[in-house]
Amino acid sequence: MATVTYYWDSYTGTPNFTNPGNLVDGNTGTYAVLSYEDDNVTLDDNTCPGTDLGTISLVQFRVYGYSDGGGDPVSVGYVITGFSGSDPFVQSSGAWEPYHTCSGVTTWSGVQNLDLAMDIDGDADAGEWGGSKAEILVTYTSVSVTPTPATLEGTLALNEPTIDTPDLFFVWSEPTIKTQGSYSLGYRARVGSVGLKLTHLFNGTEAL
Repeated sequence: MATVTYYWDSYTGTPNFTNPGNLVDGNTGTYAVLSYEDDNVTLDDNTCPGTDLGTISLVQFRVYGYSDGGGDPVSVGYVITGFSGSDPFVQSSGAWEPYHTCSGVTTWSGVQNLDLAMDIDGDADAGEWGGSKAEILVTYTSVSVTPTPATLEGTLALNEPTIDTPDLFFVWSEPTIKTQGSYSLGYRARVGSVGLKLTHLFNGTEAL
């Protein structure tokens, strides 16, 4: 199994946040802040390019943020493909909330098209909420690729040479593929009582 992480980098609407772009800049050190009120925002684009990396087995998301006001935790509700629920942000400094599973998302285009609707339920008792980053975690199995064996196309026309003397003869061997685009050709010769064995390596374009 392998994993890859993406994050939402765009939002739609006009949330009443201070610095709303900080929620989609990919940086957990900057925050979009909402103080003592309710609001909502939809994250509508993420960094997944849709490239098929293999077979998806699990898609999850989580949000980084804090709630600081000394009162009730700020509840943030989510609506996304395969999940509807909420997180109670209780931490007074930035931290990741737990992962939530997006059931039924099994394609890379499905990951690419995920929108995350967030409903921040703040009030005078809850105080300030800061959101910094929302990310997607995909667990998948890589696709194995079987290499294609090298092949030698075409016909080799091997002609034995015409020799005037009976004491010299050649025997050609079958060509043998060594690497893709090349082959070797061996032949044996004898002059009188002396035997020779020769091999020549041709590239894919050399004429015989």
